[in-house]
Amino acid sequence: DSSSTGLSGTVSEKTIKKVSAVNKIKVPGHLVISKTVTHPFGADYVIPAGKKFEIKVDFTVPAEKNLNGVTVSGTDNAVWEGKALKFNVEHGQIVSIANLPDGTTYTITETEIQNDGFTLDATASSGLSGTIKSNETSSAALVNNYTPASVKGEEITVTGTKNLVGREWNAEDSFTF
Repeated sequence: DSSSTGLSGTVSEKTIKKVSAVNKIKVPGHLVISKTVTHPFGADYVIPAGKKFEIKVDFTVPAEKNLNGVTVSGTDNAVWEGKALKFNVEHGQIVSIANLPDGTTYTITETEIQNDGFTLDATASSGLSGTIKSNETSSAALVNNYTPASVKGEEITVTGTKNLVGREWNAEDSFTF
């Protein structure tokens, strides 16, 4: 640590030498992932309920470290597949991955992107890869744009018969439907 001084040297007989050592505890790092869905329909529009996006976080851990002790909060469906973590998120959800070793690198991808109007916006998304640092929280934001398929109208023909009850049709009669 650069704040430590006098850690080497020679001490002569009957000499007092001042040594100052500062130890800093390295707390594991954290990764916080958020999911947002945007759309062009105004504030009153609600994203379809229950729409889930599968997220995969691939970790590469320095040789002398491991992922033992890593905790995940904000989701109840996280599954480890080796050094990859998979989970589902919805619009507005935040997932926190804690106790990641210093120097661990990560890459986040959205898997199972379905052609149902939701597309990952790579420009608006951020922090999808990086390196975890002790005592710090890394952030990642996944942004999807929602554009539903266009609706095509169909032309239909309606036919019917108007029956007058109680009188005959007069030349000046007309009816609008």
